[in-house]
Amino acid sequence: MRVTTVATVVSFAALAVSLTACSGSTGGAASPDPLVARNATATATAPATASGTPTTLATAAAPPTSAKAPAAASFHAELTLQPDQNVALLTLENRGKTTITLNGSPKLRFLGADGSPLTFPIRNVDIPGPATSVTLKPGTTAFAGVKWTLGDKADSDAFVASSFEVTPPGTTGTANIDLIGLDGHTVQVPEFPIKSVEVGTLQPAAQGVLVF
Repeated sequence: MRVTTVATVVSFAALAVSLTACSGSTGGAASPDPLVARNATATATAPATASGTPTTLATAAAPPTSAKAPAAASFHAELTLQPDQNVALLTLENRGKTTITLNGSPKLRFLGADGSPLTFPIRNVDIPGPATSVTLKPGTTAFAGVKWTLGDKADSDAFVASSFEVTPPGTTGTANIDLIGLDGHTVQVPEFPIKSVEVGTLQPAAQGVLVF
């Protein structure tokens, strides 16, 4: 619409010049008014932008942010001793408000009486089978088997563990593990002289996870 207006202005300017030439002396055509010609040219070459609308540069969309990893503290963890003192059943109950999917073996930490982490071999094993995705709705539980080699407190290669922590795969931070004795009650002051540990894969059911 603006271009049409500009063209009309130019036509009127040209018509005015033509009429002036015709009404002048017969000695020849009159030269166009330089000011009129300059204004017409400037108007014809002006950018056709909407009046009163500011010009803005397009901004690139912000890159998508990755989903935040769930916190290990969303889980209640228990390590239940078995009649075979070399194995224990690890349970991870989702006590958060959202569904969480786990895949792999949990990372265990064993702490001494002073709360410092103990350093000894901890190995992940595919028992009862390779890792599989376990989707836990709030209130549901995943299971894994734990096997340890115990020694004597006097052994130089044994480390006495008094507390336990776990980081489920794909989570951040740690959760405390309650150690449950054969009587079904929490062991208040555990002392386990451990030499090495094997940790199985998380499964949606406890069947087979203790078959090391």
